[in-house]
Amino acid sequence: MRWQDIPGFFDFQRVYDLAPVFSKNNKFKFLEIGSFLGKSTMYMYELLKSKNIDMDFNIIDTFTGPINGEWTDQDLWKSLNYDPNFSMEPIENFYTLFKDNMGEAINEINVFTVPAIEVVDKFPDNYFDFVFIDGDHQIESVYSDISSCYPKVRIGGLLGGHDWPGCGHAPEKEQNSIKLGYDKYFANNEYLNHPFIYYNSWFIVKPEN
Repeated sequence: MRWQDIPGFFDFQRVYDLAPVFSKNNKFKFLEIGSFLGKSTMYMYELLKSKNIDMDFNIIDTFTGPINGEWTDQDLWKSLNYDPNFSMEPIENFYTLFKDNMGEAINEINVFTVPAIEVVDKFPDNYFDFVFIDGDHQIESVYSDISSCYPKVRIGGLLGGHDWPGCGHAPEKEQNSIKLGYDKYFANNEYLNHPFIYYNSWFIVKPEN
């Protein structure tokens, strides 16, 4: 299945297109937090394959929806009704849907089905070339994801995320939570207190200090 055929929202292709720039020694170490049904995951996978870039590809998603167990926007599922093979009813666990959508690509991807904080610390500091966060949008979850991931990004690597306020399709409260979570971690960092904004995504390049 191609990425275009997978249901879901995905509009940060141009951020993912930066991946080859951040590939070091032709070995791209990538972490995606929040993969949903795999649309963005498959886009990155196809991009790396098309460039013949060797990959250490990791995703983290509980595949259960928001951490509080409730979808704040039930219309999310109804919006996917253009796919006749997709159930529009919210489900407790959608890992099987993700796995089916990924096809053979799943064999080249490390999938962690627990909260990010339980996984990220297992990686060395300064490890990843590129980390993209699109997980739970509550303030504390955003802060937790950023604070656990930032040390794991190598100097010169990219850390980014989705749904910056005023840019994304997520509910306004969730978009504001993204910025609040970001500000909570970077407020005292003069260099990083204002990320780059590209369409509805934010990203920073990790400096030496």
